[in-house]
Amino acid sequence: MAELGQTSDPISLVPGSVGDVQAIVELCARRSRVARQAAETVGRKKNIDDWVGQSADAYTARVTRVATAWSDADEALARVGAAMRAYASALAGAQARAATAIEGWDYARSLQRTEQTAGAELPGFVEPFSGAWPLVFAGGADTTPPRTSAEAFATADSWLAEGRRWVADAARTATAAVAVATAVLRADSGSVWASSSAALGSGPVTSATALSVLKSLRGDDLTSLLSARPDLAALLSQASPADVASWWSGLDGGQQEALVHAAPAVIGNLGGVAYRARDEANRIVLDQAIADAKRSPLDKSEQIAALEALKKSAQSHTLVSVVLDEPPLAQVAVGDLDAARNVSFIVPGMNSNVAGDMATYVDAAKQLQYAQRRAGGGELGDYAVIAWLGYHPPTNDMPVDVAFNGKAEAGAPALSKDLTSMAAVHEASGIPASVSVIAHSYGTNVAALALTDAHADHVVLLGSAGVDNQVDNVADLNVPPGQVFASQARHDGWAPVGQITSYVVLDGRVDPTATSFGAREFSSEAGIAPGGETLRAVDKHGPFGDGSETFSYFDANTTAQFNTALATTGRGDEVIVDKPLTESDLIGPHHSSGSNEYPVGWNGIR
Repeated sequence: MAELGQTSDPISLVPGSVGDVQAIVELCARRSRVARQAAETVGRKKNIDDWVGQSADAYTARVTRVATAWSDADEALARVGAAMRAYASALAGAQARAATAIEGWDYARSLQRTEQTAGAELPGFVEPFSGAWPLVFAGGADTTPPRTSAEAFATADSWLAEGRRWVADAARTATAAVAVATAVLRADSGSVWASSSAALGSGPVTSATALSVLKSLRGDDLTSLLSARPDLAALLSQASPADVASWWSGLDGGQQEALVHAAPAVIGNLGGVAYRARDEANRIVLDQAIADAKRSPLDKSEQIAALEALKKSAQSHTLVSVVLDEPPLAQVAVGDLDAARNVSFIVPGMNSNVAGDMATYVDAAKQLQYAQRRAGGGELGDYAVIAWLGYHPPTNDMPVDVAFNGKAEAGAPALSKDLTSMAAVHEASGIPASVSVIAHSYGTNVAALALTDAHADHVVLLGSAGVDNQVDNVADLNVPPGQVFASQARHDGWAPVGQITSYVVLDGRVDPTATSFGAREFSSEAGIAPGGETLRAVDKHGPFGDGSETFSYFDANTTAQFNTALATTGRGDEVIVDKPLTESDLIGPHHSSGSNEYPVGWNGIR
């Protein structure tokens, strides 16, 4: 705590937030009303007509005790509210007094300087300037300006001391009221409240404290506490994914299930929680959101359509995240994220959205999972791919946004945290996982910015609209040397537009296929797989073709997808970088026009 002469901020002299205290007053008022209503409701049911005898007497006694307990809680909370209201008033007055003390101290300094040149007492010619003394604020007995600096300093000190006494006295009263209320609530609510109240203490609750307290409780007790203190669950989002992962892995199944159902909106998006549990929580949130939107008096038709499309897309998959923006954001994964040893994030580009594109990206994730298994070997369950629609990209309604980095800068922290969370979950479980990011178009900008903070083992940048020039080259990314790949198809006419437009509007973006960037460039043109099967060329910006005549980066049976699978399974040295094939090269027994899958014989899956 600062002293006079060290600061011009009164809150530094008398610390505390009046607003925060008033919020507690309002919370006490709300809780008091709930307790009062409960007491009245229960009290009306203590007698049942025509029921007499020992059982009836026991019932009446029990209900009376419950009603009395609620009434006691009401009175205790009301006392806390009144004491905190007085404390808020004292704090506001004390901070105002501190502001006056600062003015007095400044006046004393000026008077001191005058004394050093004109004598020990205020000279007559300076008398008119004594109006600088804060008379209006000092009031009462302090109406006469001091004639010496020593007197002025002493008066300013006394004002500050007085304000601090006001706060100390009010704090003692409030502390006593809180102690009484805590005793009442402990007596009424049993050991859960007693133990958790002691653990939480009387000061601000940190995320670490919340983690510890919640871990100490079991099933029903944990649910009861979160019902009374939902702020504890919200605090968890302030903890690091590593801390959450360690905490979550130390909970038993009953505790985890209680948290999922007591705080699904928090658990569903909480980095560090096992993905199986996040999926369960997010389905609760999604169902509730759909129901709420349907009941809304406002037109929520677009939101309902998006949420229902998400629910359909997530069937039989993992609903990794739901963010109820309008339009919503979401992540859906193919495969078991908790058990997979190879996990990839697909980051889409411009105009992608949950309502119209999630199903397509989930299908692309499924096709990439198959391709990675073929490239990397092992079981299909070793691989998982996330359709990461976790940011708001530029849209056709505002296409100029693609020339700016704002949308990427807004989305990158979310991707960074999700990458960190994936690493934390696998570190806590002891199941190592290689993590890759595969980004397209404007999504490459999001990915590059995220990877200046988070780590990935492999990165593939497809049809990039350019990355922010704060990323000069691959050395700026937290990716192992030689594991950043990039590709831009000959017939991708839109990727260069994003790069060039950014030069006109901004200071330019970096083309990740440029030699100076340092990525390993691979082909997205027609090629031949090791087994002799032909692979289709990317002939549009995409990210998807029409399935028969046109193909793009995320389509199966393309060189781009084939190379992406190699690059993300540790076989980057084998990517195809040869010159494009001619049309005559593509006429052969392996070509199957109209199919959007790899030919049987190379992948064995249809």
